[in-house]
Amino acid sequence: MPRPAFVHWRKPRVLFCVAIAAACLFLGPRLLKRASGPSLFVTEKGLLRRGESSFKTVAITIDDGPHGQSCEQILDALAAQQVTATFFVVGSRVDKESSLVRRMIDEGHEVGNHTMTHPRLDTLSAREVRHELLACQSSIRRATGREVALFRPPGMRSNLQVLSTARSLGYTTIDWTLGAKDFIGSNGIGEQVEPEPALIARRVLTGASNGSIILLHDAPATAKAMPAILSGLKARGFQIITLTQMLASLPRPVFVTANPYSRVALAAKKKPTRSRPKRAWVQKRRAEPRKLQLVGEEQYLRTSPDEPLIEA
Repeated sequence: MPRPAFVHWRKPRVLFCVAIAAACLFLGPRLLKRASGPSLFVTEKGLLRRGESSFKTVAITIDDGPHGQSCEQILDALAAQQVTATFFVVGSRVDKESSLVRRMIDEGHEVGNHTMTHPRLDTLSAREVRHELLACQSSIRRATGREVALFRPPGMRSNLQVLSTARSLGYTTIDWTLGAKDFIGSNGIGEQVEPEPALIARRVLTGASNGSIILLHDAPATAKAMPAILSGLKARGFQIITLTQMLASLPRPVFVTANPYSRVALAAKKKPTRSRPKRAWVQKRRAEPRKLQLVGEEQYLRTSPDEPLIEA
């Protein structure tokens, strides 16, 4: 008996639908990821690339300090505008300017790890990278009694080894999206040139966008430009937040405490336990010497219960 005509075309149609569904399942996530652009936070690397673009917020980060006068001026400008920032400090500088790092913590700023000696980490071994991070963390702990959870490689020179080492030590690595080019550079003929404060401010204000992580440096020109940067960002409607606030506002929030107390500091903050005072009558009884005691037919004198008998 001949088969109905519709049976002959149903089988290819079913196979076609199955192939389309399989392609969607396999290629869909990749196409969606490509269409949405790079991830804001790379979980497997512990890397923050930028903040959420739907919020009109930016984060200010200041690297390579602390440096005496310029750091004080930056902190003064931030305090005047009631803004908190994140300072990525170098351990060797922390040892020399520990009071400035304590001031950062006291005024609500976040302190991050920028290595001990500011090397290019992508040229070091995993052991050397680990030493740089732990040494800087020890310097910050000695200065402030706090631990560190945020990290930025010098020059953002990193590789998978650097990121995995930082991740194993509990760090969240922070990238940047807007550099003010406020560092001292060469003019091409061997002379060191410091950028103009007005140029630094203009670069920040023209380049800032929702979710920007702004890279600045602890330098005299940046300190002079800081008041104009802060007031200009506010005038353009930006809210200046810390990196931990930016992490917490991601579509998939990441909650980090930037500078928790160290164990030693927590132990020092605990009140010492007071021993229970002895009753007065017990103290009085033990203080009084025992007098004559009769032992056999002779009298002996004891001055305390623990002393041997002394013939009276």
